Amino acid sequence: MPRVIILEHENVVEVNSKEMLQNRSPLIALNFLNDTTIIKNIDGVFEFNDYKTYKGLPEKAIKNKYDLKIIIDTSYSFKSKGIAYKNLLYSVNDSILRDSINKPFYKNKLSFSRIRTLESKSVAAYPVLFYNNSNKNIPLGKGDLQIEIIQEAKDTNGKWKPIEFFYGDGICLPQMNLVLEPKHYSAAAIIKYKGDFKTKIRVKYFDGKNVFYSNEIYGTINRSQFNQEYFLELYKDNHNGRYPRYFEDFKRRIFLNNSSSSFP
Repeated sequence: MPRVIILEHENVVEVNSKEMLQNRSPLIALNFLNDTTIIKNIDGVFEFNDYKTYKGLPEKAIKNKYDLKIIIDTSYSFKSKGIAYKNLLYSVNDSILRDSINKPFYKNKLSFSRIRTLESKSVAAYPVLFYNNSNKNIPLGKGDLQIEIIQEAKDTNGKWKPIEFFYGDGICLPQMNLVLEPKHYSAAAIIKYKGDFKTKIRVKYFDGKNVFYSNEIYGTINRSQFNQEYFLELYKDNHNGRYPRYFEDFKRRIFLNNSSSSFP
């Protein structure tokens, strides 16, 4: 498999999270055949405008499941910028902020305005390769380089459970789909977690219609990363303190468990 080549990084962050994190790992290399360097990035922000490969694709492009292979490559050391490795608060409601000191949910959280500080750090990560094994272009990611992937792990009962969630921010950028060309690779980076629980881990990808899974690897996490109890507070923080009318449906969508990738 081709390798994603990066510069040496100092002061690498090793993520030992006690809670489930929002996945914000962008695509870092597009449409390559052999070893490649990452997309140009400045302070953790990837310059998607450097690439001319994205095109609008019709809805019918994802109606049928195509031949896409996803590989977590653990064969070499990898560090990446561009990863927000803590949960971020939106906090558009002043009363929520005033009360936050007394709410466990807000402990150790960062304001959304701090995202660039997080993304400029180098994080211990794994490269994830996406290979188009078909003879047609397929959609993979958006014009802002976001891709709907999360990590899942096996719990103590051997069942696959999410340890991350995907929640788009609705940034106002051109609504274009990236394409992955036939017999080519694109790559993303995912956090290489540390914890006290050894288990199997995989990547789950959702294209708006179909679900794909990667190979399974061994890794370590904390069992508390399976916990979903704080999501109601997360939703209220992102929605001006309102209680969600369809909260359970919201949870299903951010875990990519149904056919819709839109968010309330």
